[in-house]
Amino acid sequence: MITFLSQVLLLKSIPLRLYVNFLAFNGISLDTSKDWTNVGRLHCLYPWWEDATVNFMISGGYSVSTQIDQVKQKTLIIWGEDDQIISNKLGVRLHCELPNAIIRQIPDCGHLPHVERASSVAKLILEFIRENCNIEVQCVSQH
Repeated sequence: MITFLSQVLLLKSIPLRLYVNFLAFNGISLDTSKDWTNVGRLHCLYPWWEDATVNFMISGGYSVSTQIDQVKQKTLIIWGEDDQIISNKLGVRLHCELPNAIIRQIPDCGHLPHVERASSVAKLILEFIRENCNIEVQCVSQH
């Protein structure tokens, strides 16, 4: 139990969070990394977070690998080409395991494509919906 608690306390660590930001984002500035560190630590500040996280770790966490073959819908996998957190090999493996999936990798993008390249992700999603769902998609201008 003590080992799990020390690991959970490490997750709150500002130096660890800063390091993870440099892995997660492609070419992030120190100021931006500080902002994301604060955002990334918000959930750690809840009074129940430590106990809940230790309980989750003791339980063994969760695994979706046994459920992948149940997905029959067409699926869009979006991956940052420069993801330093999760290997692109896992994205390719997921693509191979999902029979109706397509994978789109975003160049010059790290672990959070929806944050780093929101416009690119939105375009990929709209394209996927237009090609695979028989619904009309309306674009809303941001201007």
